[in-house]
Parts: sequence; C-alpha cells; structure tokens
Amino acid sequence: MANIRDRRVIRTKKNIYDALFSLMEEKNYAKITVTDLAERADINRKTFYVYYTGVDDLLEHIENELYEKYAPIFRGIDVVSSEFDVYSFFQGLSDMIEKDMQVLQLLSRSGKLLGLEERTKKLLVEIFQEQLIKERESQELRLYLEYAAAGILSMLSEWIQNPKSSLEDFTTFLAKVTLGSFRAIQS
Repeated sequence: MANIRDRRVIRTKKNIYDALFSLMEEKNYAKITVTDLAERADINRKTFYVYYTGVDDLLEHIENELYEKYAPIFRGIDVVSSEFDVYSFFQGLSDMIEKDMQVLQLLSRSGKLLGLEERTKKLLVEIFQEQLIKERESQELRLYLEYAAAGILSMLSEWIQNPKSSLEDFTTFLAKVTLGSFRAIQS
C-alpha cells in the first residue's frame, strides 16, 4: 500500500512541476496562481496545499532540488590537486545542465534562478576558501575567490539564457578561463 501511495505522491508532484513549467512558458511567473496550477495539473487546490503553501513555496522546492542535485559536483572540486581536470569538471557540469536546460531557461527568464545562483556562489567560495586559503590567508585572495565564483556562475547563467555557442564550445571556453584564473591565484 505504501508503494502505491509513494508512486501517487511522486506522480502528483511531477504533474504540479510540469504544470508550473508549462504555465511559465505561457505567462509571467507573478501571474501564476494556485488555481492555475491545480487546473493544469488536474488536481484540486486542496491537493496542491498538501504539498506546498503556495506558488513561491513550490518554486523554493524546485530550487532546493536543483541545488541538491548540483552541489555534489561542486563539492567534488579539488583545485589544489595536480589531478584536478578543469575541463572534465565543466564537461560533467555541462552534461547535467543540458538535461535541465528547459527548466533552467524558464527559471532564468522569469528571474527565479537568482536564488540558486547565490546559494551556489556561496558554496563555491566556501570550497575555494577551504582549499586555497589554508596556505595563504589574505583579503585579496578572499576577494578574488568571490570574483571567480561570481564570474563562473555569471557566465553559466548568461549562456543558459542565450546559448549562442554550442555546449561543447562553451565548456571549452569556460574551462580555459577558469584554468587560467586558478593558475593565477596559485602562483
């Protein structure tokens, strides 16, 4: 019985997510209501409120799921290791982004990707600080780490919004820029 219930919950949440993304393609996020979502997901409002307190809460859940999906990749970075391959790192990240591209573009167009970007930037800075500041503590290095993390995420965000180059070309470019930056701060 629990297995059937779990499948229903998963299916209902997926329908709600799909309804949100479908509606975001049609209209401004600020104009999407719980009624719109319930109708599109083919559920009643009461069912929606079993899972979420409102549209913003739903979006927060989506942001949290994306963060939990991407955070392990960033936590796997080891910039001080001679074995760290910047290109392979960005290739893995790009593969994930490609799978989530439609969702990321919808969130970006509606201005709702900023929370995820900020959380990810904080994570990157924390990781960089743990690995690089152990050896040299300086305000300049801390400032640079903020700059590097913000730059990487800004380039990713810009490409997601406006992918004029291929994912492969973008990955190569991002790896070159980042590798050059890491070499500069390690010297």
